[in-house]
Amino acid sequence: MIEGKFHNNRRLNRFEAHGNGFAARAGGNKMSTPFRDPAVKAAFDAHAKPMRSSLLRLRELVLASVSEHPRVGALIETLKWGEPAWLPAAPRVGTTVRINALRRSSTQYACYFHCKTTLIRTFRLLYPEIFLFEGDRAIVFSVGDSVAEEPFKHCVALALTYHLRHSPLTAPRAPGLTLDDATDLGEPLGQDPRHGGAFASKTIPRVCKP
Repeated sequence: MIEGKFHNNRRLNRFEAHGNGFAARAGGNKMSTPFRDPAVKAAFDAHAKPMRSSLLRLRELVLASVSEHPRVGALIETLKWGEPAWLPAAPRVGTTVRINALRRSSTQYACYFHCKTTLIRTFRLLYPEIFLFEGDRAIVFSVGDSVAEEPFKHCVALALTYHLRHSPLTAPRAPGLTLDDATDLGEPLGQDPRHGGAFASKTIPRVCKP
């Protein structure tokens, strides 16, 4: 079910995650999930075809992660800083995920996560041989390279349910950084060679963008 929602006088996309509706789109079927907000569609259309195709593919994986993890609930698709972004419709469920081409690059693009969370540190522990990271805020991809789909969807699901696992009412199980996030939504998926990626664990230093 896809419906419109108004927020701060702006019409936002609201995707209701039921069953495998989005997962089918992100699998063998290369069709794109329809846009309900022309502004979001325009943000994708502004890119040249190779970059646009890569970003649209990442969008399908974001939507697929929602249908596979019903704890996310309804998902809002909108623009943040002019970039396609997704966040749970319900408050205190998860953090915003957004995607865009890297600045001044026609060949690299990224999925951005909230830099004030432990998400990127968790992803590095879960998938050290799969993704290229930018500081504490992004996973970076290159146009033409394959995306490790299951690990990426796992990372998105961890972001979109972040507050459910980091509530002030929930005491941490151990001090410091742990793999609690991994066991909450499944084991790391990078151990199977079918989930391998093009990058070893690397980091591009970057100042956090709030």
